[in-house]
Amino acid sequence: DEGGFRLVQEQQKLVVDFSEYVSVLVRMLNECIREPHSHLAVFVMQRGGRGHLDFIQNMEYKFIELLSCAFETSPEETVRQSVTF
Repeated sequence: DEGGFRLVQEQQKLVVDFSEYVSVLVRMLNECIREPHSHLAVFVMQRGGRGHLDFIQNMEYKFIELLSCAFETSPEETVRQSVTF
């Protein structure tokens, strides 16, 4: 939601608006596919159903975290309602 995005935007010093966030995520995922030697996506799942997806850029001399997205397990009913076949 937009309120949660504002918190992430402030914590990570993002310069994109909420309306641009999805396209930024898609662009970053595509970079990981096109240039796996310089762009990484690392998903870490923790106990208790929480996790995070980190987008990292390899600058040859340093790894830079570009963005981190937090995840939380959804109730099974929510997943059933959201999945389409």
